Parts: sequence; structure tokens; C-alpha cells
Amino acid sequence: MGGTFNARGNRTLAERWNGTSWSVQRTPSEPAPQDNELDGVSCPSLSSCVAVGSTGAATAVPLAETWNGTSWSIRMPIADGPGDSTLVGVSCISASDCIAVGSGDNTVTSQVPLAERWDGTSWSVQPVPVPAGTTHSFFQGVSCTSASACTAVGHYDNASGKEFTLAEAWNGTSWSIQPTPNRGIGVAGLAGVSCTAPGACTAVGFYDTSSGLVLPLAEVWDGISWSVQPVPNPQGSTATFLNGVACSPAGVCTAVGERSHQVNNMGPSSNQTLAEAEP
Repeated sequence: MGGTFNARGNRTLAERWNGTSWSVQRTPSEPAPQDNELDGVSCPSLSSCVAVGSTGAATAVPLAETWNGTSWSIRMPIADGPGDSTLVGVSCISASDCIAVGSGDNTVTSQVPLAERWDGTSWSVQPVPVPAGTTHSFFQGVSCTSASACTAVGHYDNASGKEFTLAEAWNGTSWSIQPTPNRGIGVAGLAGVSCTAPGACTAVGFYDTSSGLVLPLAEVWDGISWSVQPVPNPQGSTATFLNGVACSPAGVCTAVGERSHQVNNMGPSSNQTLAEAEP
């Protein structure tokens, strides 16, 4: 789910799969000159979906839209901070209980994770801690198994310029940081997460190596700690990113993303879609 472009700027887009084919659904957008986009969606039932993203001209603010089984309508969240704020992921356990995540400006030079909760009537911003020494931090994905159990993932950097993986847990009252392993020498991040129970989550992303490659990353939460899970890198890939993951109640997961490779080891890199599944 994302935006489409015309002379008036970006407009929101939603499509529905009926088991056979995709069809475009009419979605509202804030009027020009605003740019609008939807970056994440969660559907707790056939007649209930929530999509989140951002809208704005010079400055972006969070945008949310709800599907009632017949039409989409705008349900604008509360903007966080004086600068750009956007939501990129959402997870709903019911039509009246959703958590959406993204990032917002804290100062002119710093970004912080943004989390907002939908209670069926309005959105409210939740306080989110950041690791000590953080200069910029972002949430990229979230997964909830109950009103008191959500996991959000992303990445953060510090004064050294290195990027690290980030995971935080919502217990129904507050967010707390969960230590995560980092494999990258300078860059690592988590972009998507799927939880089948409070003690069973899989998160995916990427990390870099001393040889200049970017490799896919998967980490697993067992209720006590996060650990790295082996992930294959397609042969010939120079940069591989996993951006989303979905896990079944049986614990079998499928992750999707993209990879770059050089054709015949010559010329510019070419990007391709990528999907990986647990055997």
C-alpha cells in the first residue's frame, strides 16, 4: 500500500484481493498541495481495516484511514513534535484497538520513535524510550497479539554514526527497550516483525559486512531474549534487505524484500524482489 502520483502530488492508494484478483478501492486524500501516502495496513476482520502513513506539503504529519467494509475514511492521528512525523506500520487486534508506529522530529536535528494508539474513536501518542546516546531512532514495524502485548522494531544511531537494531515491547501500560544482537559493522536495522504470541516473534531486516556486502537479517524473540536466526543470501547478491515478515500460528514464517546483483559481474546493479520462507 502506498501513494500514486499526479499533477497535484501524491494521493493514497488501496487495493483489495478477493482470492482471485486485485481491485482498486477509492481512498480519500488531503487536498492539494498536500502529499499523501499510506505505508502500512492491518485488518482485524473482513469489514475492518486501518491504514497509516503521512500527509503534508512542507511538513509531514501522520495520516490514518479506516475501512468499514464499504468505504475508506480519514481518521487523522495526533502529530508528534514540531517537524515531520509519519506512521509506517500498524497492528490491530480489533476495530477499536490498534497500535501504529513510525517516527517524528524531536528537535531540528533528531528523530525519535513514534507510537500512537487507536481506541475506536481517537488516536493518542504514547511515550517511547530511546537507547542512551541515541541521535536518531525510528520504528519500522509493529505486531500485537493482545491489547497488552505488542512488539515494535526499527533502528537507531549514535554519535559515532553507527546504526543498530531496535526492539521495544508494549505491556499495555508502557514501552520498554529489549536488547537485540547486532551483526553489522556499521549499519544494521529491523524493518518488519510478526508475533504469534507474546513470547514468539520474528523480526527481519539487514546488516552490513566488512567486505561491503549488505546481508539479510532475522532475529527471534523467545519471551526472554532476541537471538539471530540464519538467513540465506541469494547467490550473487551484493545488497539484500528483508522488509516484511508474516508468521503462522505454527511458527512458519515468510519474509519479503529486495536484492541487488550485477549481471555477469559487469555494469550497474539490478534490483529484484525477494521472498524467503522457513523450510
